[in-house]
Amino acid sequence: MENLQRGYLTRLGSVATYGAQTIACGLTTDEVGKLYIPLGSDKYIVSDYEDEFSSIIACALALLMDLPVVSHDLEDESCSSSLPRTHKYSVICPYARQFLHLRDRCFPSEVDFIASLSRCRSRYPKGRKTNSFFAKTLDDRFIVKEIKRNEFESFLKFAPCYFEYMDQCIEKGSQTCLAKILGIYQVIIRSSGKEKTHDLVVMENLSFGKNITRQYELKGTLHARLSSANDGAGGIFQDQNFVNDMNIYPIYVGKSSNRNLQRAVWNDTAFLGTINAMDYSLFVGMNTEGNELVCGIIDYLRQYTWDVQFLISESPGV
Repeated sequence: MENLQRGYLTRLGSVATYGAQTIACGLTTDEVGKLYIPLGSDKYIVSDYEDEFSSIIACALALLMDLPVVSHDLEDESCSSSLPRTHKYSVICPYARQFLHLRDRCFPSEVDFIASLSRCRSRYPKGRKTNSFFAKTLDDRFIVKEIKRNEFESFLKFAPCYFEYMDQCIEKGSQTCLAKILGIYQVIIRSSGKEKTHDLVVMENLSFGKNITRQYELKGTLHARLSSANDGAGGIFQDQNFVNDMNIYPIYVGKSSNRNLQRAVWNDTAFLGTINAMDYSLFVGMNTEGNELVCGIIDYLRQYTWDVQFLISESPGV
């Protein structure tokens, strides 16, 4: 855990099988009901921390890691993990098999993924317009954030298209800058006779391993897209800030890199158009140490539906 908190995670090796064999996972609880679940071996233990939703997800995935995912509908496979009755958590994992397949293709191992999720630190980046849960894992690999129910339901609708698109990009080597969603979950917490559901998404942190000194969230419009200079380090700047900065310190991108980025944006926006996604953003981060730009499309869960059309039509000046 000390290594994880310093941002270094020792490789624990890959999970051997995800086949039909069922392996029971040993589990103990202490006097206050805290979970202690061996992950792969007794050398690493995951536990639940009530204010860290990622740790609760990690416990559920650790319990399900060696169990086959069974579903009657192959296009909507999900599983739920009711943690032991002494605890007050339930975790629902839609499309569990498909996410496991995606993680297997783009991440070292499921054990590493669960270990990363086992601890996180809540963050409230300047420039965000919501106080919903937003965190980074301690090793900085992943972002875990709470999403709206309509975004959760929207993803469930276009998920088969998303997995098909990601498979095509990986198999054909197509250019893409779509920030990968590696899991979507519902964490249900019961306390004092009350129940609260948190819809959460786990996605790659595009700035992992990078020294990002300035970052932008671009939407392609200048209207009301200026962040205050008081945001300072760690703040998220917007389109007008980007234009102003480029007028003073322009960025020069090589032809090859520019062509790859254009292809990626074209491929991704064409895909997002097929699923009626809207209101997504282009993340641009400046890595001064590596003399490079870090780019990726984020926040693409919202689809263009009747309620969105109504809100736009009612907006003043539209």
